[in-house]
Amino acid sequence: YDGAPVNHPYKIKVVRDGVYEFALRRWPYSIDKGFDEILEHPVKRKQGRKMDIVRARLLIWQMCTAIDESVEVVPGMKKATIRVHLKPGFHTVNTWLYEADGQASGAYFMDIRYAGR
Repeated sequence: YDGAPVNHPYKIKVVRDGVYEFALRRWPYSIDKGFDEILEHPVKRKQGRKMDIVRARLLIWQMCTAIDESVEVVPGMKKATIRVHLKPGFHTVNTWLYEADGQASGAYFMDIRYAGR
């Protein structure tokens, strides 16, 4: 709600070679809001912070190789989708949402979907 600048790596296990789609979001699908929209906290009755997200970034360490991809975020976007080819194995994933003023935070929600070969 308050757009705290939190970030941490995720560990994922890829079981089949192919293209994977990473959807980075500020809000869960159930809320269905854009990166730039705010909500009132249901318990604290406090308004969330408006975030001016302009870019989303995904960094994946695959063996000793880094995959580093970014996409532009425009007003009203609900998710930033990045497609990458991954090989089977364990990988470390980091995400960032960059605001226009340079502040960065991790994506608060991330969905991964196998998109085929």
